Amino acid sequence: MDETVEVPQKDGSTKIVTKGEFLSSKLFQLAASGDLGAIKICLDNVDGPPTQTIGNPDGSALFPPRFDTAEGKAAILGSLTCGE
Repeated sequence: MDETVEVPQKDGSTKIVTKGEFLSSKLFQLAASGDLGAIKICLDNVDGPPTQTIGNPDGSALFPPRFDTAEGKAAILGSLTCGE
């Protein structure tokens, strides 16, 4: 963003900044005022977006393999019979 804009200052003068600087300063002003969307954008750009974790809090798999144990194998074989 090489284009520039003139930003009026409180003392009546103008300041020339790039469009990128202007947009980022406005975004951070919104975040500082409590705008949740702006806060999310700022944090995502600083820290990166949060990763989605798949698993249990203890670190075990969310969906453990069902048929690795003898009980799992018996359960699947029992469900295949006709109830005899």
